[in-house]
Amino acid sequence: MKKIVSLILTLALLATSLAALAACNPVDSYQLKIGYLNGPTGMGMAKLISDNGGTDGNDKYSFTPSTAELVGPAVVSGTFDIACMPTNTAAMLYNQNQAIEILAINCLNSIYVITDKNTTVDSFEDLEGKTIYTCKGGTPAPILNALLDAYGINATVTNEFNGEIIAKPENLTPVLTAKNGAPAIVVAPEPIITSANLALKKDASNDNEYSVDIDLGAVWKDKFDTDITMGCIVANKSTLENHKGAVDAFLAEYKASIEYIGDGENLETSAQYIVDAGIMGAVPAAKTALTNLNRGGYISYLDGDDMKTSLVKIYQAFGMALIGGRLPDDGFYYEK
Repeated sequence: MKKIVSLILTLALLATSLAALAACNPVDSYQLKIGYLNGPTGMGMAKLISDNGGTDGNDKYSFTPSTAELVGPAVVSGTFDIACMPTNTAAMLYNQNQAIEILAINCLNSIYVITDKNTTVDSFEDLEGKTIYTCKGGTPAPILNALLDAYGINATVTNEFNGEIIAKPENLTPVLTAKNGAPAIVVAPEPIITSANLALKKDASNDNEYSVDIDLGAVWKDKFDTDITMGCIVANKSTLENHKGAVDAFLAEYKASIEYIGDGENLETSAQYIVDAGIMGAVPAAKTALTNLNRGGYISYLDGDDMKTSLVKIYQAFGMALIGGRLPDDGFYYEK
């Protein structure tokens, strides 16, 4: 009888302890509103989206595709709790009102000089005196301009084609597939290059053809001894203050998702996840783009001190005008 009483008391004490622990560490059931982009900045999210209800989301996450122009205001306002964006956009937003923190880098490099079949560019120095087309938004233009300045190369960079502004990376596809006067030299990211070339192959009446001549990530590394930290994921500061547990749980899943997508062994399923998320339109294109990106290890997860070190280098190379006038202070960098 004494043993039974002792067991009951022990179980009661254990139940009380567990209840107290739960009260001190409540499970955060808040649904995080997540915005993601097309291209390599969003690709690493694809498995996480698939694992959590697809684009319909679940109790933990809602998922909304966005654009480089709209995603910043949305995360500052709290429309998104967490969002993917270019790294220069993240610094600019923080320097304006400190309403966000950067959680992690989600892709590296993946920007290339491509040329048509009648043009040869063997080295970055061969761009001297040339006209280069790229988009106005995102990271391709600031990366290209920083490299041209660093190497002392005089070239004309334009984001206007046939009288219209090339506003964002997605707008490069119709430029590359234009039947009249398509540009000879373009700086573009993956998967834009893959998508455009696949479209050209399907159109027998269009004899455009582009090849990748220069990996700007390699050129950047030669000059600055670091990778191009191209894309990142940020969080609204209020969300971090009120739902840190939910954000940390998301980051663990997100890192695992990026590692899965970045592993070439998972090419088939990763490509399907990317298409299911609406990040790319067809599995063959997603497979080709992923193969190119994973060859350089460009779908990557970087946080903490490694993230900060890489970002400071790229922000210094960009110049302060592109990031809001100054380097972001330590409050910009999320610490778990």
